[in-house]
Amino acid sequence: MSQTVIMSQIYKELSPAKTKSAVEKLNKISSGDDLNPNHVKIMAQDLSFTNGWQRLMAEDYSSTPYKQKIFLKNNNKYFTVKYSPTPFQDNHIRDMDLDLTEGTVIAYMMFYYDYYINGADRLKPIFHYDDIDWQDDLPPMTRKSIETDFANYPTIANEKNGHTIKMPCVFRQTIMIVTFFVSRDGMIEIKDRQSLIDDLPIKNFS
Repeated sequence: MSQTVIMSQIYKELSPAKTKSAVEKLNKISSGDDLNPNHVKIMAQDLSFTNGWQRLMAEDYSSTPYKQKIFLKNNNKYFTVKYSPTPFQDNHIRDMDLDLTEGTVIAYMMFYYDYYINGADRLKPIFHYDDIDWQDDLPPMTRKSIETDFANYPTIANEKNGHTIKMPCVFRQTIMIVTFFVSRDGMIEIKDRQSLIDDLPIKNFS
C-alpha cells in the first residue's frame, strides 16, 4: 500500500473570445438567470482521469451576490452538473472513458464527492487541516495532532478490479478515516469508516 502526494489540478481562465462563445452555449442549457457575457469569468480544468473532458467554473459578477455555475464540456458539448446521491449516473461520469490509475484515482474520487449531495449529510474527503471549514480555532496541540494523523494519508492499494483508498473525511462534526473501493468502471463503495475525532467545531456544508 503506497502513500501518494496529490497535486492540485490547475484551472486556467478562458480567453474573452472563448468565454463569449461558451456563455452563449451555457445559457442555452442552464436553468435560472443567464450568465452576463460582459461580467463573467470562466475557469477551465482538464480532468486528469478521462481524456477530452473539462470542468468549467463560471462566475458572474454583474449582480450581488455573484453567481457561480459549474458545467462539464466534452467535444464542444456542454452539460450541467448537480448534487446527487448518484453522481455516476447523474453527472455524465458513465459517459466518460475513465483512466483510473494510482495517479488519477484520487482526483476522480474527489470529483465524484464534489457532487455527492449538498448539505449536512455530505461526506467530504480532505487532505489537510485547512481543508476543513472551522467555526472556531482549535488548541495548537489538537491541531498538531490532527496534522500528524493526516500526514499518513491518503494511501492507495492496487487491486485486481480497482483501487482501495484510505483517507480522512469530514462528516458533520466528525473527522473519520474512510476506506473506499473504486472499481475500474468508476463505481465507489465505502468499505469501512473509523472515527478519528468527534464533536469538533466544524461548520455544516451549505
